Amino acid sequence: MKYIFRNIVPYRKWFDFETFFSCSRKPLGFFDSFTQQHPQNTLSMHQAAEACYELYKMTKNPIYKEKGIEIMDYLCLFQQVWSPSWLSCELFGGFGVQNTDAEWSDSRQGYFAVTLMNYYEMTGRREYFERGIAALRAMFSLFESPTSPRTAENYAHSGHDQLAGVTGIHWGTGSSVVSIHLITQRYGDAYVNVKEQWGVGIDGCRIPRVAVKGSSIDVEILDNFSSPRTINVRFDKLSRPAYNIRVNGKSFGTVSARALKEGIGVGL
Repeated sequence: MKYIFRNIVPYRKWFDFETFFSCSRKPLGFFDSFTQQHPQNTLSMHQAAEACYELYKMTKNPIYKEKGIEIMDYLCLFQQVWSPSWLSCELFGGFGVQNTDAEWSDSRQGYFAVTLMNYYEMTGRREYFERGIAALRAMFSLFESPTSPRTAENYAHSGHDQLAGVTGIHWGTGSSVVSIHLITQRYGDAYVNVKEQWGVGIDGCRIPRVAVKGSSIDVEILDNFSSPRTINVRFDKLSRPAYNIRVNGKSFGTVSARALKEGIGVGL
């Protein structure tokens, strides 16, 4: 990691095979004099950020947390914070591939989503949580069709309003399913941070309001689906042994902090 901190991060030399030998080929040592940038690939940034997270978890050395945040924040510059009108797919929250190619919402975003959630746990920053869920949701815009479980590699690769091809199961189809399961196992279908009074819907829902007063928690959840269903709502950052819970005007009575962490079933 010392090599990466010393020779890669300051100069943004985020190379991998794709920056030179894939569909956007260029000679080794290429440097764009107009933008003053080296070719950069988001996958190498992600691997470095993931390494910093794992090393910090094992050693508690603050340098790994500090550098990990620096790398992760730079990676987030490649996250799509809009969905352009000239492309018909919902692209908000997805990740591009590199600064010398044209892909939108590449399937690597499923892996990035999990790492962003890890950084939320490491730092407590709400932004990482919201970015992680946005990246996760972007995966499901890449389904080959409404009836197909196969997920495309990316979108609009050549500037055309269409899906790219389907490759291996690890790059889209499998990564989207595994990522949603990893994240919902930890955070449920909807997540509420009680201490900071905010929440994020994960599986097809939104949380516009969280109000906490003493031992009372009042949450509003809006569903994106029209058919009735029950979701698991998990509560975190709890400071009391039990709370009085109300969701969408319905009282759930007094619920222990332990049960709230495991999640309660809420009908929508």
